[in-house]
Amino acid sequence: MVDPDALRYLRIAQADLDEARRMVELSGFRDSSIGFRLQQACEKALKSWIHIKGGQIGRSCWASRSRCSSKSRAT
Repeated sequence: MVDPDALRYLRIAQADLDEARRMVELSGFRDSSIGFRLQQACEKALKSWIHIKGGQIGRSCWASRSRCSSKSRAT
């Protein structure tokens, strides 16, 4: 049985990829906007893979700066 979180991330990744394709087809969108959507698709696909392999995904320091120690922040 596949982890439901993995499937959820994979569905989101597919939706982001589909959106990027539509943006290319319609033209008029900035490359950076399309690139951002593609980056999001890659990120969600990777999160799905991590779940499938039994890993866990936590929030990054950028998402929750108040929880990060000064050691974990880039200097």
